[in-house]
Amino acid sequence: MGLKPTQVTQLVASGHIRATKIANPKRRTVQSYITESDLRDFQSVFAPLRHLSLETGWSWQKLLSPAFGLQEWRFSNGGVEHKNLFMWSTLELHFVCRWPKRE
Repeated sequence: MGLKPTQVTQLVASGHIRATKIANPKRRTVQSYITESDLRDFQSVFAPLRHLSLETGWSWQKLLSPAFGLQEWRFSNGGVEHKNLFMWSTLELHFVCRWPKRE
């Protein structure tokens, strides 16, 4: 997914990442899991820096350099700025078009 666990937890809690509630078979408690479908939904809206780096072939350092100006387009969630997460809609508007999906 390209995010730290604390970021994922914050985004699930705020409703930006859909998570499926499934009973843990060992502990018998209901827990949130990110399914393949949930991950596809996330990837259609958000672009983590790691994913962006892999898609463009540019290092994350280069992408965050002042020359690219990506720092000002970081996703923020109610005052919490996610330093390595961007929304595709913002990137497409200000930075780059989306690449064709890889199969």
